[in-house]
Amino acid sequence: RAPSSYRAPFLSGLLYAINPITIYMTGVTMTEVLFVSLLMCMALAAIRLSRLFEELNTEVSLAKNIIPYGLLGVLGGLAALTKTVIVSIFVFLVYKATDGWRFNSRVRLLIVIGGAFFLTISPWILRNWLVSGNVTFDTHSGIMFYSGTVYMGPFFVDGAIDQPFEGLSEWEYGSAGINELADFVRARPFTYLWYSVLRTGHMLDINIESFILAFSRMIYGGHYNAVSAYLRDHPMVVPMVLLPIAQSVL
Repeated sequence: RAPSSYRAPFLSGLLYAINPITIYMTGVTMTEVLFVSLLMCMALAAIRLSRLFEELNTEVSLAKNIIPYGLLGVLGGLAALTKTVIVSIFVFLVYKATDGWRFNSRVRLLIVIGGAFFLTISPWILRNWLVSGNVTFDTHSGIMFYSGTVYMGPFFVDGAIDQPFEGLSEWEYGSAGINELADFVRARPFTYLWYSVLRTGHMLDINIESFILAFSRMIYGGHYNAVSAYLRDHPMVVPMVLLPIAQSVL
């Protein structure tokens, strides 16, 4: 491939490295840093397995592929334990990584990947069952499902969602959230679609929001409304906002 094909990802990575929000997040004990690392490893593994099959243009011994494909399942399980939202992306990457194999071989590979995935997440599921008596994977998913029924604008703030989970245990959040979302979609399908379009539109400027919130936390200790005053007093800082915009576009 021509070297020019690597310019966009290189520039994007460079902007990511000097983006104030990413510098801030590297020193914060949250799931984002681990999640991004696992996501990149999982994506690279899937791409490598797909390209290896294309280069060989033939199937090799299935036994020789158990470890690399099993590793893909382990990475997917670890990523899912970090942020459940990765599951849909994981399924897509598994599809791409096994594309081209004969049906029987592909089924065996899917069993290997799926087995590694479930073995990775099983200790957490077992722990939840022992603690609560419920076979629950993600106790936070109910809130995410319910958030699909409301529109919070481009800036998420604490308390924006009035969660309808009063009196429920965290183990019941998931099913309650699914029911809330299903009822909303049945009653107002077009409203739900419109909310989805608005959220998609915010994906390009999500870095701008993160920049402002992280910047204000560093400067003012969490007083977000003071950011605009600071930027007015220090106009030379304003061009820094172009960094996350350019990163998102790339």
